[in-house]
Amino acid sequence: MLISRFTRPAKIMACLRLAMVLGGVTLMGYSVVLLIQHKIYLGTVLPLGIGAILTWQGMYWRQTQQWFAKRSLWRRLWQGVWLGFGVWLVSFIGFCLLLNQHLHHTPAIDTARAIVVLGSGFKNGQPTPTLALRLDRAAQLANQAPNALIVLTGGFGIGKTQSEAEVMANYLHARYGIAARRMALETKSTSTALNIANSLPILRAHGIAPTDPVVIVTSDFHTLRAQKIARRQGLAHVTMADAPTPPLMRPAVWLREYFAFISGWVLGEF
Repeated sequence: MLISRFTRPAKIMACLRLAMVLGGVTLMGYSVVLLIQHKIYLGTVLPLGIGAILTWQGMYWRQTQQWFAKRSLWRRLWQGVWLGFGVWLVSFIGFCLLLNQHLHHTPAIDTARAIVVLGSGFKNGQPTPTLALRLDRAAQLANQAPNALIVLTGGFGIGKTQSEAEVMANYLHARYGIAARRMALETKSTSTALNIANSLPILRAHGIAPTDPVVIVTSDFHTLRAQKIARRQGLAHVTMADAPTPPLMRPAVWLREYFAFISGWVLGEF
């Protein structure tokens, strides 16, 4: 019994170290898979860094503790880093729970005068899988509201000769036969806030006031922030239509959205 008591903490620590290594390797592997696909942003890079630290800490726990035992200042700093990481992790989990409550929306399509589709990137003249899902959702709504104007938003990326809005229009026409006269293109925006801000003059030019019913189509993880921005910019009767996110992309885009939400709040976008 006495030996068991002494070995129990060692067993717990061994399990903890193993969990850190397995978790770290999983995070790094996930990041590498997405980075190979040229998906380079905070949501794919940060897990790589966190995974590397967890793996290193799990593999070299004893050596690390021995090094810090002789350096009290560095030990306190390292403990502060872990404390900060814990606080951040709790806040991220809380954000995910909040986001999960806003994933599914029922847009007021029966009365909508316009359907605004937010861009999400394209490659080689074709929408990314995320954007394609948004456009598929928009096409469904367009069939339900044949008189609604479809506003496609997205400007020119670095080195691009074609705007994202043009790619979106080509996709809807080729795949769903939606006529060009139903679509209005916003080709200057590079962010969610600009997507919506630059769409307002287009809506007004077609006789649609900010107080008229408008549906915004975007990915499920993006609806919370997009709706707050739209209402801040004066769209009083906006409802959201959410498109699903490819399963592999969910952890990365939720992480990116966490920081985008904070950035939007700091910049006063909503």
